[in-house]
Order: sequence, then C-alpha cells, then structure tokens
Amino acid sequence: MKTPVSLLFIVFCSQAVFFTHWQPALAKSSSPHLLKTESIDRHSAQFYLKQGHNKYKSKDYRSAIDDFTKAIALNPKFTAAYLYRGMARAILNNDRDAIADYTKAIESNPNSHDSYYNRGNSKAKLQDDLGAIDDYTKAISFNSNYPYSYLNRGNSRASLKDYQDAIEDYSKAIKLNPSYSEAYFNRGNSKSSLKDDRGAINDFNKAIEIEPKLFEAYYNRGNSKYRLREMKSAIDDYNKTIELNPKFAMAYNSRGNAKLDFKDDRGAISDYNKSIDIDPKLAIAYNNRGNTRFSTGDNINAIIDYSKAIELNPNYVNAYNNRGVARYKSGDKDGAIADYGQALKINPEHTKARQNLDLIKSDLGYRLSSSVSTNSLPLAILAVFIGSLGVWRYRKSSIVNIPKQTKINEGESE
Repeated sequence: MKTPVSLLFIVFCSQAVFFTHWQPALAKSSSPHLLKTESIDRHSAQFYLKQGHNKYKSKDYRSAIDDFTKAIALNPKFTAAYLYRGMARAILNNDRDAIADYTKAIESNPNSHDSYYNRGNSKAKLQDDLGAIDDYTKAISFNSNYPYSYLNRGNSRASLKDYQDAIEDYSKAIKLNPSYSEAYFNRGNSKSSLKDDRGAINDFNKAIEIEPKLFEAYYNRGNSKYRLREMKSAIDDYNKTIELNPKFAMAYNSRGNAKLDFKDDRGAISDYNKSIDIDPKLAIAYNNRGNTRFSTGDNINAIIDYSKAIELNPNYVNAYNNRGVARYKSGDKDGAIADYGQALKINPEHTKARQNLDLIKSDLGYRLSSSVSTNSLPLAILAVFIGSLGVWRYRKSSIVNIPKQTKINEGESE
C-alpha cells in the first residue's frame, strides 16, 4: 500500500485581527454651535441640547440621550439634536438607531459632513461596507481635508478586498496628516494582502517610528518577514510584540510557527501552550500545536488538538484535513475519509483534501463515485501557510468635546 504523499503536508496559520476605532466625531469646521446654558430659555430645545451635550462629555450617555430626545420633541427638525443623539447611541453600540438619527439629521441638513461621516462609521460597524463607503464619499465631498474619512473609507474598501483603492485612501490620509501612524499601519496591511511585503514592512517601519509602542505594527511586520523567510528577524519582532503586550496570544502562536523553521519543536509547543493559556478558545493554536505533535510522531495528541480546534471552529477546514492526516497515519482510514470528506464539504476547492481522499480510497481499492458532486466536498490544510495578520485601526479624529469609542473586531483565521 502506498502512502498518500499529500498527507504529509500541514498548514500553520496566523489569524487576522482587526482593531477598529469607530468613534463618533465632529470635524472642527462643521461642529454645531452650542450657546452658553445661562443664555438659553430653560424650556427650549437649545437648553436640552446643551444639557445633553454636557452629559455626553461626562460620558453619561443614557441621560444625554434623554435630553437630546426632549430637544427633538420641542423641535422635530433640530439637526444637532439628532446628530448628537446618534453619536451617543453609537457609543452604546445601538448603531441601527444611530443610523436612523443620522439620517434624520441629513434630511434636515443635506450638506452635513458630520452626519454622513458618523453614519458611515455605524454602517461599517454593522458590516455594511458598501453603504459606509457611500457615506464616507459623501462626507469627503463636503470636507475633503478630514483625514479620518479617507482612513475609514480605506478600511471598508480593504474589508471588501479592494486593497488598491484602500491604499489610495490611506495615502490621502497620510498626505493630510503625515504623522498618522494608523494610516501607515493599515496601508501596510493592504500592501501585505497584495503580497507586497517589502512595501508593507516600509509602512510598518514608519508606523513604529511615529508610535514606538504600537505592538500590532511589530507583529504585522513579523508576519511580513515570516513570509519573506526572514525568520530570525520575524522572531525578533514577535519578541518585541510580546514585550509590549505579554497577553497577545497570537504573537506566541506566530513565534511558535517561526521557531519550527529552526527545528525547535519544543520551543514551538511551548509558545502554542502559552497562546492557549492566554486564549483557550484560539482554535488556530490548537491546530498548530497538533501539527507540531504530528511531525514529532505524537499522533494521538495531535488528533486531540485537531479535534479541539474543530470543536471551537466547526468550519475549520484545515483542522479536518490535518486530523485526517493523523488518523490515516494512525491506521484509522475510515476516520481519515470522513475528515477529508467534511473538509471538502466546507470548501470544495481544497485541492489537497481532494487529493488525499482520492489517494486513500485508491489505497483501499475503490474510487470516488462519479455521482458524488464536487460541491459536496471541502479542502484541507496540506500546504505550509502563514496567513497575514492584519491589525486595522479606525483612528480617533481630532474632535470637539467628543469622547472616544473603541471596538475590537477580530477577523477570520485563513
């Protein structure tokens, strides 16, 4: 019986991480004018707007919303009240109602840069990137000197894999603000996605020069170096990442991957262990630890790790393929066939999983039935691969009395 050669290939993956900063913001040039409280009728819409704004600045967002609502009741066409209430709602992650408020503000004032910009942010948070791009573009038409509109439009374009246009937006943001570390950082991510790792490294270098403690930039630069096979330098960047943020699980995972290039299996497993200690739900670390255990002949524990990765991510096609490899090597051919079949069901384009399945069935003396649709089968992790880690920032703007909001949204691992 011949051994299916494809079974000897496994994948070590890094996970994409998106750090997003969709903060409600006002461009200084277009911020609503607020009168002093003592000069306002205490029963007027302006009074409640000002009182709500003071509460907003104090981060008492729910009370601020109540005041903005009272202002709107007194003046149903009060653009500023809708705008500020939308911003408060967005901070509380009530983005659907925030969008409704921004839309009302736009109906009252169709030329409001701030309303379009903030509505774009809320749409992006809800993963409506096409709608967000339309709003950022409209905001830019009213204020072309606001760098954050370009940055966030670039982020939405990158989310849609329109990396070239995203790079153009980040470059415009940099032109308006040459010290904008996040714009360099995100441009580096888009260059990396286009396999321009040298260009990406240059941008990460610039981001680090501006913001030396930006650990995500060291991490992403390490990933670019990894893909360029500059392993020692990649490990140096992962070390720096860990120094700046010892709780960043993916840095340990990626450093473990790099250590394997130096045949440091123990060091790699130690890093995967640390990654799992920090984040017990990090499926990719279980997969990679399983790969290392498999390569050292520890098939039983490799299967346990792959199974845990699948438990955490039932659509983890690479883990199914890798478990199929380990099961085949352990003599469990039926289990291997089941895993390759599940991999192909998830991703019918997974060439290696199909190759493995065909080879193992050939060894067992039968072929895939011609009646089996290729659309019912998925693909496996049979090629060594490190996915790029993208840390994307939607940077806070220079704003007038508007607090910050941060949301972290992590992306997919492949």
